[in-house]
Amino acid sequence: MSKVKTKVEINKVNNFLENIFNSKVDNLMTLGGGEFSQAFSFEIEKNNYVIKIRKTRKSFEKEKIAHEILTMKKTSIPIPKIHDIGLFQENQQKKLYYCISDRVPGKILTEYRFSELKQIDPFLIRMLINIHKVDISDSINYGQWKRYDKTYFQSWREYILDFVKNQKKYWNKMFSTGLFDKDLYKKITKEIENLIVYCSEKRYLIHGDYGFDNVLATPKGEITGIIDWELSMFGDFVYDIAWLDFWSFIQDGIHSKLYRRIYGKLYNEEINNYTERLNCYKLYIGLASLAFFSESLQQAKYTEVKERVEKLI
Repeated sequence: MSKVKTKVEINKVNNFLENIFNSKVDNLMTLGGGEFSQAFSFEIEKNNYVIKIRKTRKSFEKEKIAHEILTMKKTSIPIPKIHDIGLFQENQQKKLYYCISDRVPGKILTEYRFSELKQIDPFLIRMLINIHKVDISDSINYGQWKRYDKTYFQSWREYILDFVKNQKKYWNKMFSTGLFDKDLYKKITKEIENLIVYCSEKRYLIHGDYGFDNVLATPKGEITGIIDWELSMFGDFVYDIAWLDFWSFIQDGIHSKLYRRIYGKLYNEEINNYTERLNCYKLYIGLASLAFFSESLQQAKYTEVKERVEKLI
């Protein structure tokens, strides 16, 4: 379990839910999840829900906005409906926030065996293409969005390089207090600067964390839920493919090849500078991950990512 993951006792969650629903809670169970939230499934009067609890509210608000926007646009992207967001607990040390959403059929992809994922992968890619097809002409700029209609950066390359080169206070902190190797940072940033010239400035909706912890599917491949839109942004759609490839340690390179093949069949065209764009974003993702695992003192994960990044340089 991540050292930064929220930890809540299940009996406290049960009492909280019975208070706000004014009803008996059935089948309350702990679920797996990502680096930050603690999630539980439960039933109220035979209706299935999920409650997620974490230290910040903003990710839940963003997911709610994503659901509202994509529902309004009548897309086929299955984001579970969010029913309520609020304060779970407050004391002198911290605040914890909750989000209650529908529980959808299917399982998180991390719960499937490798042999089962082979059948799901084409559906996973087609759903990602659907995300990238969303019309975002009612928004402007690049990078992560807080309000859907406008982001801060005037170009995609500016957004990428801002984190890589301009956050000097942050990087100095990493070098002084964490595991992070300054020489490795220099090598990564130099390579990103070399590759960024190949990256597209055409804007697409990017999930930003489209991976095995945030996609639910049935064994037959139907994608039933896309969750955790906290890192969603506007920019080059190849970023999402690089994310899938970077974190697919067992299936290295499978998803970028599959995306390219399905994309080519759908649009009858090649993706320009595909390899260079993929490598640029993999290095960017690796850089951000090394910083996170260094700051949170997760040495095993830091070492694992370091080895992966060094193969890309």
